[in-house]
Amino acid sequence: MFQILKNPNFDLMGKRHIFLGLSVVMVLLSIGIISVNGIKRHVELSGGTELQLMFAEAPDIGKIRTSVGKVSDATPVVTTLGDDGDNEVLIKVAATAKETAEYEARKEEARANAESGSRIVIPGKIEAIVGALNQDLFAGSIQANKLDLNVKDRASIASLLTPSLGDEPAGALAEQIVELRKQNRIFTSIDDLTGIPGWTPGAQEVLQRDAYFGPYAIRSQNYIGPAIGKETRNKAMMAIVGSLIGMLLYIAFRFQIRWGAAAVIALAHDTIIGLGLFSIAGFEASQAVVAAFLTLVGYSINDTVVVFDRIRENMQAKGTSLKFVDVVNKSLNQTLSRTIITSGSTWLVVLGLFLFGGQALKGFAFVLTAGVLVGTYSSIFVASPIVIWWHQQMVKRAAAGGGAAARPASSSAAS
Repeated sequence: MFQILKNPNFDLMGKRHIFLGLSVVMVLLSIGIISVNGIKRHVELSGGTELQLMFAEAPDIGKIRTSVGKVSDATPVVTTLGDDGDNEVLIKVAATAKETAEYEARKEEARANAESGSRIVIPGKIEAIVGALNQDLFAGSIQANKLDLNVKDRASIASLLTPSLGDEPAGALAEQIVELRKQNRIFTSIDDLTGIPGWTPGAQEVLQRDAYFGPYAIRSQNYIGPAIGKETRNKAMMAIVGSLIGMLLYIAFRFQIRWGAAAVIALAHDTIIGLGLFSIAGFEASQAVVAAFLTLVGYSINDTVVVFDRIRENMQAKGTSLKFVDVVNKSLNQTLSRTIITSGSTWLVVLGLFLFGGQALKGFAFVLTAGVLVGTYSSIFVASPIVIWWHQQMVKRAAAGGGAAARPASSSAAS
């Protein structure tokens, strides 16, 4: 097997108290940083505006993201939907405190009127996004003093039609136009509307005179309330905590409970430091970032299991007379080349993803880039020293009680 280091014999556990102390300091610093800076949350975890657009021509995602970013305090999520030829884009923008308060007020009003809270939107944000796109990307397509039937909502279209049709017919026809637009359509001419329920020559005359068809259509718009964002955050935390509990049970089953506890402490160490670095970097937490932390938990435990497995093999070897700390040190040296190769190759991949993967993947890739380094460190300098400390405490208690020292995995190694 390929090895970077030939028969290494580093005294890795000789300085374990220094590394454990360093880890404690890093964890405390990370907790302090998170307390002061907090962690920015994306729209999935905080609530905000969600807008689905269809373009007449293939959209430039980068330009759309830059344009929408001008009217948002948070970095917008801009992703494509469907096949390439569909030209559909989903935009998510986190809510401001003012928008959240406005949403709650509208929600109470909708509840009083027995309306569905899921249909509540914040028009100011929609208008700001549309205005930014029109100014930055489609300035040549905008017709001043005319209404864009591809983006305007029901109320705006009804207001235009009311003088000619009356309140109820205008509202009904506006509803039909908006519903037709939602059905995977972008209007290109007045002919796309001819024949819909409520259509009249008078309506056609008004729309031909005072409306036009822009280069993209709003297929749907929605506001994700803070309650939904909180629910998503809670589920994300439950997923991370559940994964830690699962790892504890797995290590306890495969080895012993105290080894499982050491592994989970190391994973908690990785998660806290990862969150601290994430907070310093200023990225926004999203569902993709949660997935990155869960991936990190699985990756880190894999390296720890390899080390633990080698420790158990060396303890069960015949003729072993080494102290437990020396067995651990020997096992770490034996797996060191494997650790460097595996972690190094993985780190280069995620570093490339961070550098060249685009803005949408920055947060996800940052967690993995930093996490692989922290996870590799903890497998050697956190999990293993805790196992040693726990073993020594058991030996001391057994000696004080006059009994035989308990040893993991039928070890004959002395403390």
